[in-house]
Amino acid sequence: MRRQRENHQEGRTICRATVTDTIGHEQVGRFTFSADSEEEAQVRGWRVAGSRFGSDIHVRIERISR
Repeated sequence: MRRQRENHQEGRTICRATVTDTIGHEQVGRFTFSADSEEEAQVRGWRVAGSRFGSDIHVRIERISR
């Protein structure tokens, strides 16, 4: 939680990724991370989701604070 506050103070965007299984269409996870831009958020969100939840997933990324 402290890291999120530090990132927020530095002007980074806090994002939330929701991971859905593409076969069963069920939510399999959710995590929060920070990024400097929308492009970085997309790359980072997919990379983290892939390492945590494997393949056959869909990742929806939303900005929760700036």
